[in-house]
Amino acid sequence: MENKLESINFNDQFYHSLVKQLRAIDIYGSYAKFEDNELISMKYIKDADNIKDVKKSEMRNDQIAQNIKMYLQAICVTLEKITGQIIGLMSEVGCDGSVQVIIYTGELIILNKTFGGISGFQFSTIEKLKDSGEKLGIKLLNSIKTKTEKFVN
Repeated sequence: MENKLESINFNDQFYHSLVKQLRAIDIYGSYAKFEDNELISMKYIKDADNIKDVKKSEMRNDQIAQNIKMYLQAICVTLEKITGQIIGLMSEVGCDGSVQVIIYTGELIILNKTFGGISGFQFSTIEKLKDSGEKLGIKLLNSIKTKTEKFVN
């Protein structure tokens, strides 16, 4: 697993997986006219002033929850490519606007987290988005490795 991690750039793999996730839900082709960076910026990138506006905006919780799910699904797809294991994702939006997320592989739950205040799930730059995805992805990869070793030994 470590050799594959060294030979792969998690940032780029995660970014391309996220773009593929966004393009996959575009059944009418309305995103086809946008470059990858523009598409990511529309969904995830906001400056500090706009982040405050998003919290007050009319954007529905289910739309934001879908953005979170696509973000996490891109991390799962990248982990699948690295580990060769099937990584699953389950999420549910609560009535308070939070999102409960479980990421698992086989019988191992590698993430059980609640995203509260989901209206603030935005990033100021694409690099911060990539870094955030890489940080969580590496954490999950280490969790898979650690938990797998415990069961094997």
